[in-house]
Amino acid sequence: MICKKIIIVTLALILMQAVISSAATMDNTLDKFGLSKIYENDPDGREWISKWDNGIARSWPHQVNDPADPEFQNGGKGDGSFQTDGNGILKVSGSTPRMHIADVNQKLNWHDVEITVYFRRVSDADRGDSGMSVFARFNHMVDSDICDTRGYAGEFRFDGKVGFEKEIAHGLAYARVADKLYWPNGMPFNEWLGIKFVVYDLSDGNVKLELYMDETDGANGGTWNKVTEFIDNGHNFGVGLPSCAPGIDPALRLTKLDTRPGSESGKPNLDILFRSDEINTDGFWMKKASIREIVPNSSGPTPTPNSILISNYNSSIMKKICDWYHRTVDSITEIFFMFQ
Repeated sequence: MICKKIIIVTLALILMQAVISSAATMDNTLDKFGLSKIYENDPDGREWISKWDNGIARSWPHQVNDPADPEFQNGGKGDGSFQTDGNGILKVSGSTPRMHIADVNQKLNWHDVEITVYFRRVSDADRGDSGMSVFARFNHMVDSDICDTRGYAGEFRFDGKVGFEKEIAHGLAYARVADKLYWPNGMPFNEWLGIKFVVYDLSDGNVKLELYMDETDGANGGTWNKVTEFIDNGHNFGVGLPSCAPGIDPALRLTKLDTRPGSESGKPNLDILFRSDEINTDGFWMKKASIREIVPNSSGPTPTPNSILISNYNSSIMKKICDWYHRTVDSITEIFFMFQ
């Protein structure tokens, strides 16, 4: 009898955890890795989730793409190598490792996005302007299409600085804004650092850039602190620099529109890029990466810790979930007592 009661209580606890997980999913507050979202998913938008935890051990050079993830593309880009044991961590090596996330058929663009990744600095050449750079609103699949290479980057650098870069013409013109010295002694080694780079259009046509960091390794969904932000209004980011082509404004806002003046391919937002430089063998680790198209909140984000998610759920949804939970527990109890 006591044994049966223990089993019932255990099953009830398992069911309660399922209820909490289901409610969190319904509330659109956590991603696949249990990390808090700043903004909710666009219900009609794209999503990419890293597959380094799929149980498939593999390694590959920069000349080919990830054999287990066709959208994670390295083929012919940069100079690096990549390996994972399939348990969640990607280990990166090389002088110029480049990791592009793009539609296999190169038809779908990325628009308003929230990009999340955890990284760990292990061993490198201590090049100050290297680090973790995440690029959006650009298309770097063909480097000779100079106007397509325009884009925004959120940067966490080995020299301790964080901020934004705007690539205006590949190899020719770059601008930086909102720089802050986050680590006075440089980025630390052997610590998991979580970052979010958020890019979205405002209602007035300007482009908002936001950078967040979590230093808890995702505990309770992560504590996402906004590090810096910037609004590109078309007159304050790249003014006076060389243009990608005659007649193209170097300070042009890089909006989510799939039509952009000067774009050679007509697909200016095809690509998302993770990059670093001068990395020693297995010297840069990554995990829990995702890209989500989002619905921006004009009043600003409110990151929500895991511990208080339940209090935020819609009461009618929670009532239905709790009713289902109690009915299920009652059914399990009845079944066990039938076999006394």
